[in-house]
Amino acid sequence: MSWESSAEYYRQLNESIKTKLGPTHSAELIMYSMDFHRAAQLEREERWTDLATLLIGAITRLEKAGADFVIMASNTAH
Repeated sequence: MSWESSAEYYRQLNESIKTKLGPTHSAELIMYSMDFHRAAQLEREERWTDLATLLIGAITRLEKAGADFVIMASNTAH
């Protein structure tokens, strides 16, 4: 959920698309980046319901932006 991991996932995803489809292709996606501090704080405090509410809020924003599905490649919330 940190910006560093988001940037790396974004880079790897686009490198894969470029390799498979050609150099002018890139991933068509909607990305939502949240302040990781809040999520990490809720996890440390074991406030799982509040963390779930935070994540559902992020998912709702993506849905409203037109996302068809959500991938959360993070072990923080698992």
